[in-house]
Amino acid sequence: EKINNKLRVRGTLTNDAATNIPTWNNRIVIVVKNKAGLIAFLGEANLGDTILINDRQRPFAMLPGDQRNFLFQTNVNFDTVGSVIKIINWEEEAPSPPVAPSNLKASVESASQISLTFKDNSTDEDGFKIFKKTSSGNFKMVKKVALSPGENETVTTSDIGVFKTGKKYTYKVYAFNEIGNSDYSNVVEIKISVPAAPTNLKAIGIKNPRGIELSWDNPANNNETKFIITRDGNKIAEVENVSNYIDTDVTFGNNYTYEVSAENGIGSSSDNPSTTFDFKIENFYPTAPENLTATVAKSAEGISQIDLSWEDKSNDETGFSIIRSIIVGGNETSSVEIPVAADSSAYSDQDLILGTTYKYEISAFNDIGTSTSDTANKTITFDKPAAPTGLTVTSVSAAQNHLAWSITGIDNATGFKIERKRTTDTSFIVIANIAGSNIEEYDDNLLTQNTTYTYQVKAYNALGDSNPSNEAPLP
Repeated sequence: EKINNKLRVRGTLTNDAATNIPTWNNRIVIVVKNKAGLIAFLGEANLGDTILINDRQRPFAMLPGDQRNFLFQTNVNFDTVGSVIKIINWEEEAPSPPVAPSNLKASVESASQISLTFKDNSTDEDGFKIFKKTSSGNFKMVKKVALSPGENETVTTSDIGVFKTGKKYTYKVYAFNEIGNSDYSNVVEIKISVPAAPTNLKAIGIKNPRGIELSWDNPANNNETKFIITRDGNKIAEVENVSNYIDTDVTFGNNYTYEVSAENGIGSSSDNPSTTFDFKIENFYPTAPENLTATVAKSAEGISQIDLSWEDKSNDETGFSIIRSIIVGGNETSSVEIPVAADSSAYSDQDLILGTTYKYEISAFNDIGTSTSDTANKTITFDKPAAPTGLTVTSVSAAQNHLAWSITGIDNATGFKIERKRTTDTSFIVIANIAGSNIEEYDDNLLTQNTTYTYQVKAYNALGDSNPSNEAPLP
């Protein structure tokens, strides 16, 4: 229609069907094109998302006979309009029952009350129905809970009645709305009796938090509501839905006896387990580092040094202590302590005297004490290596000679050079360079037939090569 020479579009959408239109959203889209076929106006109207049923929004946007009016006011000159297109847009979503609750649990509060909890997994339920049966009967609805706390929330309710001691009761629950019922939750069974005692009670010392951790096994399908922990005959805690407890109110050097019992509204378990633990301070020292290595090296700036590395075996040290001693005549002298930060695994020592043999020991410490260092020590000489000794050569075949030597007295090599000369040569040449500190043999496979060779071996590190070993010709 033409209003003040502008185009206005109005209309009515009617549900002529005999059934509801199952949709959350129904929209009218208007496309106005000019006489050249170009879009001059594009508009969209939402005709009503939902209707209310029992105070809830339900996905029946239009019941039979329902009408939705729409109106579009445009700024398009009426005389320029070529066409008007109406598009009905449906976004369907069928209604459904709620999602089933889960994690149903039951506990005995007293001889006349059983508490029930379960997880609500839906947002569109009107409530829950709880069913119960005895060991010989069928499930019957015992309670209707008109409660909807929201998805992923825990619902707590109870069954009040006369429960017979020694008898078992089984429960299950479903959610409902006007569309239908959900599937059942898990089934839970509970016996009206004093709970069985825990078993396999253990105690260990732990470092973080510092204390004694108790753990126990709970018999299957036990009906306790809590566990009572006693220490030396006195109650110190009660816990629910767990099978461990950490006692931090303890003192080093004391011996403690613990007992754990199960309890519910009927009573406490009997024949409960107990255990004794000696809270020793040495159990709380950090674990000693391992696999200490020492290597003669040079820094990036060319400074000679001894590089130390180790494996950190603890997670609660506050630092490391390196003890460096000078070895003279097999005896340790002039020991100094070098502190290193926690979580370290390497240190470079540059405060050294050439030609001196050093022994390094490392331990970890915390505010409780210091670890042992018996397995973490290393002796090394800060100098070029000593020469290998006892070099021998054996002919394996016409194409292979086998060399063997001793590294006794060498504590600082990082590799070995294999040198060889022929009878016609005036000097040795290097034929192999082998990295490693414990190399004592080599196979020479680069031989020329009918040629006699003489060999020698040198050890080396960052400070240079050792003197050569003895010369060893092929016998």
